[in-house]
Amino acid sequence: MFVLCLGTMLASFIEPTSEAAFYKFVILFGGSFGICNGLCYIVPLRICYEYFPDAKGFVSGVIIGGFGLGSFLFGFISTMLINPENRTSTDGVYDESVTKNVPLALRIFAAIWGSIALIAINFLYPIQKVE
Repeated sequence: MFVLCLGTMLASFIEPTSEAAFYKFVILFGGSFGICNGLCYIVPLRICYEYFPDAKGFVSGVIIGGFGLGSFLFGFISTMLINPENRTSTDGVYDESVTKNVPLALRIFAAIWGSIALIAINFLYPIQKVE
């Protein structure tokens, strides 16, 4: 989550002045998001498999459903933050009243994801095996 929050925060400060800015944004945001999803997807599965060895299918479904629900909810949140007036684009280009909201929205997302991560970390602890 640290990689995701840092990459998102750094990507929010990129000024869209050149074509190189697009590639910097893709590397920072896309790379950090991809790394985070790859790492954060497996960890809860592995831990929950240890806690619920007889219900691996159910646990997988709940966790994967949670990932999907998060994407669904953050779609609405991003629309509320970036385009609250529901403006339409002209030839795929939005006016400045919409685009100026993107950096702040990315910073808010980094704060939200970091807060969620700090809460989630408190729930991670190893199983005490009784023999």
